[in-house]
Amino acid sequence: MNIVICDDEKAFADKLKKDIHKYISQNELYCNMNINCICLYSPDALMAYAEHVKTDILFLDISMPGTDGIKIAESFYDFHPETLIIFTTNYEEYVFLALRFNPFRYLRKSTLDNELEEALTSALKNLLISDKYLTVNNRSNCTQISVHRIIYIEKEKSTNYLNIVCKDEKYRDRRGINELTANLDPSLFIRINIGTVINIKHIISIKEDRVILSNNAALPISKKYCANLKAKYITFMREREKGFI
Repeated sequence: MNIVICDDEKAFADKLKKDIHKYISQNELYCNMNINCICLYSPDALMAYAEHVKTDILFLDISMPGTDGIKIAESFYDFHPETLIIFTTNYEEYVFLALRFNPFRYLRKSTLDNELEEALTSALKNLLISDKYLTVNNRSNCTQISVHRIIYIEKEKSTNYLNIVCKDEKYRDRRGINELTANLDPSLFIRINIGTVINIKHIISIKEDRVILSNNAALPISKKYCANLKAKYITFMREREKGFI
């Protein structure tokens, strides 16, 4: 598991890293896990790292010289939409600007000692609970896909195949959509029309008749499923705010 801290304030970043290591080493649930935590002190270093290494948890400063965490999050999200982003800030007015990235938490630097344990506990539990895989079969191969990576599943027109769409890859499977999604968490994987199921974690926004996802796909929502989608998304966001997911 990789934890990344990106903050131009080296003293703060180093302290946060030290506190994370201390918490993990003292917690019997996580002390035997292979958890790597590193500090990066510039947006450029973060993006270079993100190109090659999967990041599970990102502690990201909202305000940095020359840019800001909002723009960085937007670029980072292109690489790793499944990453749990925890914004760190002394400026609470930035919080509302970051909501569209579905940040997992906000930590105020001035009260870090009081807030870090809860945020880190919730993030680690979230990753452990939801680290599941979907096995995809077709004629040529068999592949396991982390469910975090799945953005949506859609029936391919004029064929018997399903397309499983991730950020950089698309997989095909010959099973029916009900069979393929039977073991996926129904609170996270939501049907939006007769042939499409989406991962609620990848929703950017819900319009009147379509949903916008993290890969910029705009998928149609049928009236039959619209109310259920909106209700589950509201529940998901409220539980995330409370730290349940």
